[in-house]
Amino acid sequence: MSKVGQTERLTQNRIIRLFHEKLGYRYLGNWEKRAGNRNIEEDILRDYLKKHYADNLINKALHQLNQYRQRPVAKSRTTSTRKYIPCCATASTCCRRSGRTKPPSG
Repeated sequence: MSKVGQTERLTQNRIIRLFHEKLGYRYLGNWEKRAGNRNIEEDILRDYLKKHYADNLINKALHQLNQYRQRPVAKSRTTSTRKYIPCCATASTCCRRSGRTKPPSG
């Protein structure tokens, strides 16, 4: 591992300790090479939400998350990072059709 990689790993370990030991989050381990690794672990999220919300609301929320996750990714014109482009409420204000990267406010 390069010196930069070693420094990054040390920083990540400090953040893990902060969230786990100080803030009380559950640490699930390093899933970097885990098959099926995703940003949102639906089973874990569902278990948490069941403590606070009805099943129909949970199903709706998870469905919306999955719909958003499947949206096309556009490459930013100013950087090499990628952004998810949300769907707009109406065709007349659609950010994809107008070239904007996000819907108009208001």
